[in-house]
Amino acid sequence: MGKYKTISEQEFKKITTRKEDLFYDRKGSAIQPKDLQKTIIAFANSEGGNIDIGIDDNKNCDGFNEMSKYDSVLKEGIFAVNPPISDLKYDFLEYNGKFVLLITIPKSERVHETSKSEVYLRVGASNKKLNQAEIQVLKYKKGELKFEEETKNIDLIAIENSRYLKEYIKKLKLSAKPLDFLISNGYVYNQKPKVASLICFHDRPQSILKCGIKINRYEMNKTSRKYAYERTRKTFDKSIFGPLEYLIRDGLDFVFTTLDKMKVKYPKAAIVEGFVNALVHRDYSINEDVIVNIYDNKIEMISPGGLPGKIRVEDLNSRKITRCLRNPIINNILFSLSATEDDFNKRLNQDQGEGVMTIFNEMKKAGLKDPEFKELDNKVYLNLKHESAQSYENKILDYLEKNDSIANRDARNLLGEEDKEKIKNVFSKLERKGKIKRVDSSVSKSKIRYRKTDKLKTSYRDYRDQASIQRSFDL
Repeated sequence: MGKYKTISEQEFKKITTRKEDLFYDRKGSAIQPKDLQKTIIAFANSEGGNIDIGIDDNKNCDGFNEMSKYDSVLKEGIFAVNPPISDLKYDFLEYNGKFVLLITIPKSERVHETSKSEVYLRVGASNKKLNQAEIQVLKYKKGELKFEEETKNIDLIAIENSRYLKEYIKKLKLSAKPLDFLISNGYVYNQKPKVASLICFHDRPQSILKCGIKINRYEMNKTSRKYAYERTRKTFDKSIFGPLEYLIRDGLDFVFTTLDKMKVKYPKAAIVEGFVNALVHRDYSINEDVIVNIYDNKIEMISPGGLPGKIRVEDLNSRKITRCLRNPIINNILFSLSATEDDFNKRLNQDQGEGVMTIFNEMKKAGLKDPEFKELDNKVYLNLKHESAQSYENKILDYLEKNDSIANRDARNLLGEEDKEKIKNVFSKLERKGKIKRVDSSVSKSKIRYRKTDKLKTSYRDYRDQASIQRSFDL
């Protein structure tokens, strides 16, 4: 008999109470291998997940009494998936003489299908069968298909005569003619330009593809409620067009000019790396521009397309960087350009892993909160918050070292936080810890002020000492 772990009734109940969702599913031991394949590939094609086999719909253990009886499930279910899923793992749990099979499926960099050539994606707690158009979108997202390598049915002369292409060749100190350069480097196929060459070398690629940048400036405005705020769109925004290098340089110039007018300082390298990543690693098959939103207290960069390959958003946020290039041709074109810069600090892109680490390191050195990555609606969001890395609690306590008391409005002004309830919760937490105490609870909630507990003690001691001195004078 192979290896397994025996679990208690309490441990088994914990498994059965887990909710089925995007990352978890349960199946009875009677599950047909061909049906199991659907869930396995749905997890692999999505964000990965876990399946427990041997628990019926009533949450009772109906697993086999021998592990070997799962052989057909393993052979015809797990290992019949096409292509095979690398790093897939399975283990056994023993409960009351019966075995439960635990399958752990990682997020895959490939698109997988069943033995019947069906492709599924995990959506909520169910599996969605994809049509051919959806399969193609998934392959673009995974990076299995490279949209940058596809051709567009336009006349090659539009790129051959590009002013920017001539500048690029000159910067690389090459003597090749534009057409020879394009052909010899594989930027052309069947006398048609590849998408990568359009994006990087066409003077106005946005006339063919949606591949520009839109920069929006938002500001904080008070509402009719005394302490409530909302963000509303300011009167100006900026759309930037042109080849990739111009998008990056012109876009960054506009962002930094806007920040200067706002008198807000961010680490320059963090913005550059985030900006470049949003453009270089985006999914160009999606008909959307890169969006940069500048708020009073954060910069938000939105890049079309989810994370490629095995990259997960939680890995980025925990600095576990996996290298996966969705657009290697575009990346290499920009890297070749950057290599011509003698000053390393002026280069536009680094290795993907190095670029993400630069964002984290630069924000840390500036004393600001860690960058935050999110993946939502097939877009990647990068938030650079202009907030101290110091916690709200510590900032409030530091404020109370220099000031007698603090109220909700004072704290929101101090922290740049418009959510009154969030500040209220911070105060409650500090109260429970015994760090602060209310000065006067008889006033309305919005006017309650707080002092540090040790200052209250000091104030009472000063009062007691002063009273003692006064009594001695009275005598």
